Amino acid sequence: GRVAAATNHAGGVLGGMANGSVLDFSVAFKPTPSIARVQQTVNLRDGTNADLSVRGRHDPCIANRGAIVVEAMTAFVLADLCVRGGFLG
Repeated sequence: GRVAAATNHAGGVLGGMANGSVLDFSVAFKPTPSIARVQQTVNLRDGTNADLSVRGRHDPCIANRGAIVVEAMTAFVLADLCVRGGFLG
């Protein structure tokens, strides 16, 4: 007794509008790079100028924190759409 799509390959959005299916999307993160150039910094122990150089890759894992930000921003955008009357979910 209910009209529904056979698949949800569009992630629940067709033509920019929610179609009643579960919203589904993917996010990818580019790793933050280490800066290989020598940089100027301050030695906090004695207050003198010092050089900082990074050898190898020491990139922080931002994916764990990024997922929380994506989830929160998705909630904000969907709430904004509900307030504007553009989301009937």
